[in-house]
Amino acid sequence: MIMPKKHITLSESYIGFGAFVLDMLKEPLTIDDCWNKIQKKYIDKGLISKKHSFDSLILTVDLLFALNTVDINERGEIYNVYKKTNS
Repeated sequence: MIMPKKHITLSESYIGFGAFVLDMLKEPLTIDDCWNKIQKKYIDKGLISKKHSFDSLILTVDLLFALNTVDINERGEIYNVYKKTNS
């Protein structure tokens, strides 16, 4: 489920879900705040699959961390390493 396949759409894969997570990380957020924003902006409006859960978010953040796309600051917030406001 990391990569999209024949029966898994891009938004259902962790790579695709990661794009939505990175969109939320315009500023550092706790994992709970990130989940709440994703629910309000994407899941509740039906813009992405409802198959994603909080566990999916954790696995997606792990994947993004392994890809060196997100990091954790001293306050325990995750941030996009490519944004200027990441401290």
